[in-house]
Amino acid sequence: MLENNRLNDLLNRFPEDVQIIFKEMIQAYQLGYVDYVYQTDKVDVQNRRIKNLIKSFRRMDYFYVMPLSQDLALEIATQCFIMQLRIPRIMRS
Repeated sequence: MLENNRLNDLLNRFPEDVQIIFKEMIQAYQLGYVDYVYQTDKVDVQNRRIKNLIKSFRRMDYFYVMPLSQDLALEIATQCFIMQLRIPRIMRS
């Protein structure tokens, strides 16, 4: 799958600290960044975009809220609700 190869390629071009941040992102965002970097075939433009992403990810506050599509927001909320049901009541307080 070409998209998966590009995702792994982009991940490997990031420094280790940025790789950790990138791996924790929702896949839809990862693929969006892959599309952004590789929408051009010019290597110098790709490198510049990666450099800018590295700076942005390092400054990113973990409380930063990224925009979501309605379907993705519903999926995340459903997953959180299911996970909460699995946690014993004593541990939730």
